[in-house]
Amino acid sequence: MELPPLSLVLLSGSQERVGLLRRFLEQSRLAHVSVQVVGTVDDLALRQLQENRESAVLALEASLPFERCLSRIAHMHTNHPTLAILLLAEALPNDWVVTALQAGAQEMLTWSGLSSSSLERAILSAQARQHCLGAQIRGTFPYSKQARLLAESQQLARIGSWEFDLRSKQLIWSAEVFRIFEMDPDNFTASYEAFLALVHPEDRDGVNQAYLHSVNSRLPYHLEHRLQFADGRIKHVHERGETYYDESGQPLRSIGTVQDISDRKQAERRVNEQTARYHTLFQESPISLWEEDFSTVKRFLNELQQQGVADMGEYLRTHPAVVRRCAQMVRIVDVNQSTLRLYGAASQQEILANLAQFFTDETLNIFAEELIAFWNGQGMFQAECVQWTMQKKQIWVQIHAVVVAGYEINWGRVLITIVDLTDRKRTECHLLAAKQAAEAANQAKSEFLATMSHEIRTPMNIIMGMSEVLVQQMAEAGDAQQISYIHALQRNSNMLLELLNNLLDLTKLEAHSIALEDIEFDLEELMRTLVCMFQILVKEKGVRLEWQNEGVSTVRRHGDPLRLRQVLTNLLSNASKFTEQGSIIIRIEATEPQAQRLTFRVIDTGIGIAEEKQALIFELFQQADTSHTRKYGGTGLGLYLCKKIVELLGGDLTLCSRPGYGSTFSFSIDLPMVQDKPVAAPAAHLPAPGTGMAHWEGLRILLVEDAEDNIFLIKTFMRSTGVQLEIAENGQLAVERVKNRTYDLILMDIQMPVMDGYTATRAIRTWEQEQQRPPVPILALTAYALHGDSANSLAAGCNGHLTKPIRKACLFREIMATIQNQRPLGG
Repeated sequence: MELPPLSLVLLSGSQERVGLLRRFLEQSRLAHVSVQVVGTVDDLALRQLQENRESAVLALEASLPFERCLSRIAHMHTNHPTLAILLLAEALPNDWVVTALQAGAQEMLTWSGLSSSSLERAILSAQARQHCLGAQIRGTFPYSKQARLLAESQQLARIGSWEFDLRSKQLIWSAEVFRIFEMDPDNFTASYEAFLALVHPEDRDGVNQAYLHSVNSRLPYHLEHRLQFADGRIKHVHERGETYYDESGQPLRSIGTVQDISDRKQAERRVNEQTARYHTLFQESPISLWEEDFSTVKRFLNELQQQGVADMGEYLRTHPAVVRRCAQMVRIVDVNQSTLRLYGAASQQEILANLAQFFTDETLNIFAEELIAFWNGQGMFQAECVQWTMQKKQIWVQIHAVVVAGYEINWGRVLITIVDLTDRKRTECHLLAAKQAAEAANQAKSEFLATMSHEIRTPMNIIMGMSEVLVQQMAEAGDAQQISYIHALQRNSNMLLELLNNLLDLTKLEAHSIALEDIEFDLEELMRTLVCMFQILVKEKGVRLEWQNEGVSTVRRHGDPLRLRQVLTNLLSNASKFTEQGSIIIRIEATEPQAQRLTFRVIDTGIGIAEEKQALIFELFQQADTSHTRKYGGTGLGLYLCKKIVELLGGDLTLCSRPGYGSTFSFSIDLPMVQDKPVAAPAAHLPAPGTGMAHWEGLRILLVEDAEDNIFLIKTFMRSTGVQLEIAENGQLAVERVKNRTYDLILMDIQMPVMDGYTATRAIRTWEQEQQRPPVPILALTAYALHGDSANSLAAGCNGHLTKPIRKACLFREIMATIQNQRPLGG
């Protein structure tokens, strides 16, 4: 369909608005429309509208006060009665619409609701209505190309034109009017009475009165009314008209237009329903809601940019007075009931009158960041801050601001939500205080455990060490009865040490601080050592203990041998305790010899565990038998720790048991094989562990220890080894000795008077660097055994960390390994 020629004249349009209009026109069927921008009603472009007024539409931007806009509309309509006038405004209250239409505007749009389709419809509608009036005034209504274009534009805009001869009472309708009224021109004779008969009965009298008043007052009229059809359907139409008179003042004819606005009315109804729902939700929301207008702020910031402000973010952050001025420009449109309750206000007016009281300097800084976010096009901002109520009560709030869709250009509508965080913040403070108290209590517990561990391990070092010496001496003397006494002492010392170690591991588990190693170890040696260790315990009962290898390669593996040994030791200890006859088997299984994942089983023929007790025994401090008459002791720590350690190793400890038949504990973990590589032969000058101690002649060791009993024990261990053992009673003496003599190794206690072991080690390492001396191997030998103690020793400069109580064989093995990695004997 051919569209009539058209140009659009925009009065007082900003560059942003001009660009927006042009984009929408390009997206519509009006891409051919030219857009002119003028500043005042006296500009040349407006005067040229008289020459081509029926192919132009004047778009008036209502950025000025509404009264001035009305004055402009009335002025243009008076001087150019056939000029189509389109009003573009930020918002269009109902009273504005009525007043603007009476002043002479044909169509009205809001910038927020503007789209390519709405702009096209409004322009065509305004132009078609003015075409109709112009054609009727000139009497060129029925024929010519202009008439064809008129009919096409009427159909596009769904606007029909009519003419009523007041002398002959003849009513002439255009084809579009017949379509709107759904009447056949061949079977319907238009008349004023027939027209009124089609008007909805409830609107009929009002339509008649409006027309008669227009004729008598010589004023144009417009109104909306309904049409009712025989089948009950309703249409909404918008009607305009005015009357022309002869020289004597008698009315000659009335001309006008009628437009089908049913779609618009339906859209308005939906909008009204949505608005009502929005208002209900807005007012009844449990969250504080604010509707605000930032358009004045946006214009002010635009002016600042035009004045040379390049970095708006930096400018606002460094000009608090400007930010405060912007805050005063914000117009609060509405607040809901939750806002009144949050701030303790009785009304919206009270809120507005006391805005300055609610906000702090911190809030002003947050408002600056909000403006910066909007300026950068984010359209959304969120922050937390402190505010004050009407009753001077401090509250914590979360502010969330968003520019409503359609208002991104001018920020004319911003929705603010404010969530009260006071209770949450108060809870967080309480939780923080509780956390700090718990941390303090945990720190106190850790310090207590560290102290108790140190104080218990120190005498146990003597008890267990001297027991080992006595067993050796009694064996040489052949005194079997005294040996049995010492064995009893050793067994109970081991039980006490195991309990202490379990308690320390429990604290590590609670703190999630158990660190696993990944080192090479000999799996076969580990298993044989375990079997040898427990063989003595079960042999007296007549219980058979054996190790079964189900086709697993026992070459060196990668893993944590210490934790694996701890789990298997605990399981074997339980099996030994609860098995009075039969056998205990420790078995290794795998799907294939070189498999990475191995399954370990400890199988006994002991008393077994009832099914209802099987899950319980893996809980902390729980046992299968808790009665006062129980036969077997225990703390309920061992299996709990075993299960947790196995889980850390990547497995799961399970139990299969029947009372009277025995128990099987199983777990599977990954222990990758070590790639084949040559093993370095031990140095010729160092004997293998446990052999040839008498050949340590010339090895010079400095023992730094303040406890006489510990000194006596180490001296006893070193007797007959050929080691030259020297003593320093504190760290300061040790530093002086190192500066004056050369040692092959230092055994360093940590807790000592005058200077502790950490400080002494650091001093020695510093002196060695200054003197460019090779570092002497230093082994920490201490009762400190908590998590982090070993790391502290290594951080201070020690080569290793040995924990009291220490066995003689273990001490010698560590000494040899450390020296072997450093330098030849006696170097």
